Amino acid sequence: MSSITERKQITKQTLVLRSCPLSLSVLQLEEQQSMSLLGHIQVWNRYAYADVMLTYPVATGVVLNKGSAYALQIDGLITLTSNGAFNGNAIVIQNTNDVEVFSSNGLGAINGQGYITRITASGQNARLFRFISSKNIAIHDMIFVDSPTFHLVFNSVSNMEAYHITVHGPNLGGTDGIDIICTDNCYMHDIEVTNRDECISVKSPSNNLLIEDIICNQSGGMSIGSLTADITDLSTAAAVSNVTMRNILTYQCTQMLMIKTYPGGSGAVGYVKDSLFENFWAYDTTYALGKQISTTISTSLIKL
Repeated sequence: MSSITERKQITKQTLVLRSCPLSLSVLQLEEQQSMSLLGHIQVWNRYAYADVMLTYPVATGVVLNKGSAYALQIDGLITLTSNGAFNGNAIVIQNTNDVEVFSSNGLGAINGQGYITRITASGQNARLFRFISSKNIAIHDMIFVDSPTFHLVFNSVSNMEAYHITVHGPNLGGTDGIDIICTDNCYMHDIEVTNRDECISVKSPSNNLLIEDIICNQSGGMSIGSLTADITDLSTAAAVSNVTMRNILTYQCTQMLMIKTYPGGSGAVGYVKDSLFENFWAYDTTYALGKQISTTISTSLIKL
């Protein structure tokens, strides 16, 4: 991941959020690097700062679209309101290049307050943090707590590094720790997930991904999939390759690793190949490797 190491040496715009009661919707970071958060953010030279308190309630989704060479620093607690309007995502970074999201004090956290949603049936359904169609990105030293749904999601990312991440989800399904679609060259390490669904799940299509030094607590364990069970066109087949998972500890999980398709469907084509899974440790875990393959998806080139 030399590209990521080199990228950290570049001077960036830095948006510092230690918390403040902003009501945000969309932040566009265009080529001129102009920035505006409804008047709450001021820009000096190449840096942007927000004057902040200790907590940061958010009632609407935030989208950071386009832009490059900037950092988002979160050093306080962001709390999603239980009746907020998020359209499925709390914070989204999309269509961007060369971005770093981090906490400088290790206390940067996002609390989804999913328990309130479940008690009140408010319908608040926000993923806590999501990257879409982005490259040369890093996220580290962050905490994600109690999402109403998934906690941290990567869709179509490349040259990505995620590390020193803690996820503490509820005792329920449908609350994945981390989901990732990696188009190329992704590295995830030193992550701990406590939840009752997938710990880290690799989705299709993904290629060239290293995941190591992971702790999964009381979760469904590591997974690949679910892989679509009803696609019969080779051009859109489920495709996962060159995935390495190693040094994985599962504690009181359903399984250490599962490769699975969606239930149902017939005649599907696709593959999970050229992948290596090694040094898995389990304590009080029900299954080792689980393969829920109801179609013709090939797993013959996997090494265990």
